[in-house]
Amino acid sequence: MATLDDVARAAGVSKVTVSNVLNGRNKEAYPSAVRRADEIRHIAASLGYRPNAAAKSVRTGRFGAVGLLLSSEPNASVMFDVAWRSILGALHEHDLHLNVGDLPDDKLTDERFVPKLLRELAADGLLINYIADIPPQMDRLIRRHRIPSVWMNARLEADCVFPDDRGNAYAATRRLLEMGHTRVAYLDLSVSSHYSAAEREAGYSEAMAEAGLTPRPQRAEGATGPDAWQARCSAFLAAPGRPTAVLTYEAYHAVPLYVAALRAGLDVPRDLSILTFHHQPVGTLGIPMDTMEIPAAAMGEQAVRMLYRRMEQPGLSLPPLPLPGRLVPGATCAAPPRPGERVPA
Repeated sequence: MATLDDVARAAGVSKVTVSNVLNGRNKEAYPSAVRRADEIRHIAASLGYRPNAAAKSVRTGRFGAVGLLLSSEPNASVMFDVAWRSILGALHEHDLHLNVGDLPDDKLTDERFVPKLLRELAADGLLINYIADIPPQMDRLIRRHRIPSVWMNARLEADCVFPDDRGNAYAATRRLLEMGHTRVAYLDLSVSSHYSAAEREAGYSEAMAEAGLTPRPQRAEGATGPDAWQARCSAFLAAPGRPTAVLTYEAYHAVPLYVAALRAGLDVPRDLSILTFHHQPVGTLGIPMDTMEIPAAAMGEQAVRMLYRRMEQPGLSLPPLPLPGRLVPGATCAAPPRPGERVPA
């Protein structure tokens, strides 16, 4: 592989000049300088010159990369596809690239390993996507060793960016209330330990209480998997005083609810309105669902911006950044039936 010396000899200039041109530090104020710089770049390309990343890292003390840290534990890390794209786009703006590592808990809580984490990932800072059952020791070690990092989709005391699930659930519930619904329920069939499970229910309950209505949360109660969810939804809709509108924790819970409603002879949205959370508008079964869109793209972009600030200012700590969602209208929400219209018991 060609070196800077090879390019300098072929171009008849100094090694410093070649380095300045190829690294964008050359002042090309005159046409002759522009032409000469273009010739040097052409010669470098024709010789197959590639910058020595290792040498540059030693010289600058930077890898020019950000590490995305994932857990190897099942369900401890979840990355939305739109978040991937926004992360890569934001890194490109800062001329950084991405290195990905998935590590087990024993390494992430190891006093000997954590100080070497950036070197192991060849990164200048960390985006951490570890969203559930976060080992307290892991957070303490990262802070103790002053590793520039930002947590994604995790609600911590500082240096994190996450959806404002409480506020978003409040807004979604208010949407249903403003349509005229008073029998609004909340359905969560998950057994998630993620902060969003409690926060979404809390936002729903707050909106209901504010309207002078009794919250009606429906939880998994041990039901796991599609068949159990289906049975749980059918029983829920068959109970006396069924709701006219339901906010579900996620789209995976909205689908069995929708099917259960059809099996019970209910029309969606005339008899039952369904609004759900998801990271993009939901079109399951070919029917667009009313969706509170989780701000996954904004989360990826803001996480990179926060991390870049922390990398540029060692020791800087940033306050938590909650992000609002976006209500996307679909075909599963409508005003409740008027008095005298069919309302199944």
